Amino acid sequence: MNCNKNKLYINNNIEVEVEVRKIGNEETKIIIIDGFSRSPNDLIDYVITQGNLACNKRDNNFYPGVTCPSEASYTDTLYKVLKPIIKEVYKLPVAYPTRLESTYAMVTFDPSELNQDQRIPHYDSISTGQLAVLHYLCEPPFEGTAFYRHKETGYETITRHRKEHYWSFAEPKLKSSHYGDKYANNGNNEYEKIANVDVKFNRLIIYPSKLLHSSMINPEHLSSDPLKGRLTLRTFITY
Repeated sequence: MNCNKNKLYINNNIEVEVEVRKIGNEETKIIIIDGFSRSPNDLIDYVITQGNLACNKRDNNFYPGVTCPSEASYTDTLYKVLKPIIKEVYKLPVAYPTRLESTYAMVTFDPSELNQDQRIPHYDSISTGQLAVLHYLCEPPFEGTAFYRHKETGYETITRHRKEHYWSFAEPKLKSSHYGDKYANNGNNEYEKIANVDVKFNRLIIYPSKLLHSSMINPEHLSSDPLKGRLTLRTFITY
């Protein structure tokens, strides 16, 4: 894994460290920014006092927990800060996003509640122009986010050209209830963990949505209380 770190002034000239890592055989770039928000506790207060965290157990829902919308001002500020970083690292047309959407998200499902899709690493989109942004509003002992390689195909990212081939291997295993009642965490016979980013309070990570990934979850630490749970803010940016 290759990485480099630089200092950046954001949020009224507060200095933060920006780290860019290249992960896996495909050397996909992910970005890590520590100390991102000037007032992370205000973000927690908002979801407690005005948010409405609700559960979605649709069969096609990848997220194993509760979510609710964030304030629009959070998304606007986030994007203004991230635009030059995204332009430099990913070479995307930052002036023309077609989707900017932020939600609070907190993993709450016991492994026995997971649907089949939630037991394996997933990708958010096959688009090469979509990024995921994850803002941790929790701290250890919660664990972070892991990235994976599908062993049979060698794929670490799923694109339009790879999707059909990938699912020709992955879908039969899902239908056979192959994975048991557990999160992907450190990988299994079909998926190899290639990298992970640890939880750190007020840390923000950015990665292409086509990467295979999953939250690292110890079910003993799960809680439905935002003050005690694995609270995050997630944002999708599409070009």
